[in-house]
Amino acid sequence: MGYSYKRKKEKIDGASVAVASGDFKTAKKLKSEVFHGSSSVGKYSDPGMEGSLLYHMAMVTKMAAEPRLVLEELNVEAPDIDKQLWRFYSDFASDVKNLAEKMSPLEVNLREVAKSEVLGVD
Repeated sequence: MGYSYKRKKEKIDGASVAVASGDFKTAKKLKSEVFHGSSSVGKYSDPGMEGSLLYHMAMVTKMAAEPRLVLEELNVEAPDIDKQLWRFYSDFASDVKNLAEKMSPLEVNLREVAKSEVLGVD
């Protein structure tokens, strides 16, 4: 686990402790830092889960558009990459579920979400 994951986990744990002790101001601040990000701390800057998700969605969209253009121009069949794609998507979804579990348990069928039109590249 990298620095960012550990740091987010510490903040989520801190928010849970703050809620348990009735310190809702601290809990809201920590929750906001995890989801919306925080300014740089030393040499680290954390865009938060929200910023990370937006960045990754933009990269996935870009990466989906480029091969489509090349494949259409070259008029070849696209290779089947579902297994590899699912591996990366499920890792991301698992991280989100594990980080958010204490604050807001998620009951989500990841395969159904992955099939959703919302995750398209349009």
